[in-house]
Amino acid sequence: MNKEDYQVLVFIAGILFVGFLFGMIFGEQRAFKLQDKWNCEIKYGSRPRNEISGDCLKYFEK
Repeated sequence: MNKEDYQVLVFIAGILFVGFLFGMIFGEQRAFKLQDKWNCEIKYGSRPRNEISGDCLKYFEK
């Protein structure tokens, strides 16, 4: 393989690495939001809306 081939491979690897980093950052934030929603659903389940308090209200509004 010559120099140009290595440059292309390094370029592709760099793009993949940056994409991986962005995926980790934004995916983690999304996962935390989902986890909050699941915790609220576990905590309040099928209780009436007037018993739901705090941040959990936004997940139960329809």
